[in-house]
Amino acid sequence: MERKMDWQQLLVEKRYNTSNIFYLRGESAYNIDSMNIIKSEAFQKLPEKTHIFPLESWECCRTSMVHSLEVSYFSKMIVHKFAERNMRKSLSLKEIAKMSNTVSAVGLMQEIGLPAFGYCGEAAMRAWFQAYLVGFTYNGRPVVDWLGEQQRRDLEHLNIQAQSLRIVRHLHDEKLRKKLNLTYPILNTMLKLSLRPSKKRKQSHLDHYQSEQQFYRNVSDEMGVINQHPLTLIVQAASDIARTTSTIKEAIGKGLINTREIVSYLQNKIDDSKLTYGQLYQYRELLGQRTHFLYKEEQDESAVLLWIEDLQLRFINNAASSFNKKHTTIMTGDYRHDLFYETDVEPLMKGLEGFVEEQIICHSQLQKSEQIGRECIFDLLKRFVPAVIYFEEERTEEERVVNMHLSTQVKHLYHADLDGYKKPSQGDKLYHRLLMVVDFLTELTDEQALRLSEKLMGFEVINR
Repeated sequence: MERKMDWQQLLVEKRYNTSNIFYLRGESAYNIDSMNIIKSEAFQKLPEKTHIFPLESWECCRTSMVHSLEVSYFSKMIVHKFAERNMRKSLSLKEIAKMSNTVSAVGLMQEIGLPAFGYCGEAAMRAWFQAYLVGFTYNGRPVVDWLGEQQRRDLEHLNIQAQSLRIVRHLHDEKLRKKLNLTYPILNTMLKLSLRPSKKRKQSHLDHYQSEQQFYRNVSDEMGVINQHPLTLIVQAASDIARTTSTIKEAIGKGLINTREIVSYLQNKIDDSKLTYGQLYQYRELLGQRTHFLYKEEQDESAVLLWIEDLQLRFINNAASSFNKKHTTIMTGDYRHDLFYETDVEPLMKGLEGFVEEQIICHSQLQKSEQIGRECIFDLLKRFVPAVIYFEEERTEEERVVNMHLSTQVKHLYHADLDGYKKPSQGDKLYHRLLMVVDFLTELTDEQALRLSEKLMGFEVINR
């Protein structure tokens, strides 16, 4: 008999810590979840973290918090559109409400694992560990020889998904007196969520670090999920929509690109011009009848911005329709694509994703600003990694001073992680010491990272 997931089981309100359940009078369980996520320190720092455009380069910038809120909202819209199309009426209104609240909460959490400087900072950390980790030693032996294969891979292929799950796991640790206690549907939806700003990346993608392996198993084995929770597809689609369309809108507003570049790029990538440009030209014709535009460029920009907003709705409707049509395959765990696969808008989505990657993220002005963040991350890793390798057994004054700047919280997390071992090996200790640096850089905002780099650089100059 073919295995199939069941929505009643997928949406169960069971929580990870059964000994820590509380409700406010008149509030639903899912509203409590969203409220606690928003109140968490990890979420509160998102307004001061870069998403794609470096914060210091423009007065007004779309931050990681804005992106998370958009994903949360778009996810709920996809669920509601799916409910309208669910002609079989196989789901009750209560189950639809649970689906909506689940994807909304996951959308809020999806970027809490971002380090300072956002995706640029994440890429910089990964590149640094891949290039320089092999050069460090502990007691005369290369650090990589102390580490297990999975532990080394965690550091050299670290990413926002694995780091976000690490933060969520710590927020559920009763020993650390954390208040977050999410439902299994929310945790399961988060597990397989792929949050890559570029689908052209070649490196392997981690679901979780070794340090979260037991947490991952506890969550994934609880609900009869096959491969991934179905709602993960909805949050992923919402993230793709928000990242692609909003990045283009912001790039136009900042003067990085113009409307001709968008049309020219898509004309070279997509054959079906009617699908791609019909409404764009309609907007241009409509706007051209108005007299308040002084320049054709202003008219074109307004037309494209309206077109992008319309595309957001088209993508949302297509994602909902796709989820409905492919529902049977999704529920057996056999679906291996995103929700735009083989839909009318798939060529357009791929074209816009390519434009964002090739014409915006690789823009010279953006690359110049990102270099500042990359150099800052490299500098902090260069200082903290050699110091933290000898954490609590510092050999020099510089190592002691550098380790003093690690937050009390990441030090507590380090000791809590080691307490989970019956007898941690030296390799385990080194692994968690290095994760301390990753956790610390994830705590920092862009400005905090820059200031700390300057401060440590000043200390170095004084002590020469």
